Amino acid sequence: MRFNSINFYINGDALTWVKDNCIHSGNSFLATLWWSWRSRNMSCLDNNNLSLHSICFQALRLKNDLDLGFPSPPNATPIPRMVHWSRPNFPYLALNVDGSSLGNPGPSSFGGILRDHTGRFIFSYSGSIGISNNLKVELSTVHQGLKLCWNRGIKKLICWSDSLDIVSLINNTATTTHIYSSLILVIRDLITLDWDIKLLHTLREGNACADFLAKLGVANTIHLVIYDSPHHELESMLLVDAMETPFVRR
Repeated sequence: MRFNSINFYINGDALTWVKDNCIHSGNSFLATLWWSWRSRNMSCLDNNNLSLHSICFQALRLKNDLDLGFPSPPNATPIPRMVHWSRPNFPYLALNVDGSSLGNPGPSSFGGILRDHTGRFIFSYSGSIGISNNLKVELSTVHQGLKLCWNRGIKKLICWSDSLDIVSLINNTATTTHIYSSLILVIRDLITLDWDIKLLHTLREGNACADFLAKLGVANTIHLVIYDSPHHELESMLLVDAMETPFVRR
């Protein structure tokens, strides 16, 4: 169910989480969600604590009942979902970040881009951390992006990452034993500085510019490159995002 943060419903994108799980897990997700909620209410209201085994059994039975009552039509065509860049509300700025690891582990690079509520380019960056993995490079791009924004005096910021795992790790307070806990704590220290910042999840179709910059970083031998004007191949992508042109998520 990809739910591993106690602050998920405060900092996460709950609607996206529910929709994605309904699409990919269907009745299994709905049955598990229902019995998780019901067991919580039984514990709080009736002091009736169900065992984990009992919750799983009840969820499985409900899932089977749902499968019988609402069978999927044969060869059903899924309804495509339209996704576009998430425009921030004024006066917030939007920082889109992404990481790429070719081979995981393998050559790993990152990128990010800052824009205002009109889609106007402010700055972007890309870089490489050498041989690493997806988790480390996704954390690294958040770290670099937040540090650059803070140093430029940004006071209101929404940071978008298409890695739900990273968003959950940073927003979750119980990660002191994680392999990258030191980097996570540095990012949290940045977040707690004197500014208004949110770290949220976006879908990859709405994160195309950051994805381009992350892949651009593979060619860089320099740890970090900052661009004060957009890369020529990025200009058309910026226009597409500013117009909120939707892309199909399959």
